Amino acid sequence: METTFLDVYTIATWDWYLRLITNHPDFTFFLHIVTLECDPMQSLEMRNEAGHPIRSLHNNDLEIIFDIDQASFQPPWQLDIQNLTAACEQSTFSRIIEIDKQPAGYILAASNDGSCHLSRIAIKPQYAGKGMGALLVSELITYCRSNNVQRITVNTQETNLASLKLYRKFGFTPVDEKIPVFCSRQGNAQ
Repeated sequence: METTFLDVYTIATWDWYLRLITNHPDFTFFLHIVTLECDPMQSLEMRNEAGHPIRSLHNNDLEIIFDIDQASFQPPWQLDIQNLTAACEQSTFSRIIEIDKQPAGYILAASNDGSCHLSRIAIKPQYAGKGMGALLVSELITYCRSNNVQRITVNTQETNLASLKLYRKFGFTPVDEKIPVFCSRQGNAQ
């Protein structure tokens, strides 16, 4: 008989749940999610010197961004197609950046009442570190400025140094809030 394992993750956003999960014998602390914020009026804007096309997301782009998402994120941060579809539907800002007429990355954000939350950004691994994420964040900042958005927030893992560096480049600073993530390895005998 072979045992397969599945890692189950949970986010403790409420005090009562944090107490419950902290005392649960099957769950262990995994990492913290941090929140950062910036004032788009004070943020850096970048020029798209290479002229990489940035366009609005279309309904027929879902499979493309799903492939980018799966290649860019490790579990538990990957979204399944249903959750990615929901994220797209809730977004008021969604863009794809292209290199040589091929999608290289995407960004999703939702805004209302003078605030915006950057909910998802992903770059194909072969283009990571080449400024594509910065161009997408700059595009979001331009959008926020033209729509009188006063505050942009984003969440990321405190261990994701690349994304923290990217956001700090644009003036994002940490908010005094850390959200703990816990993990449990569940076995299934087959």
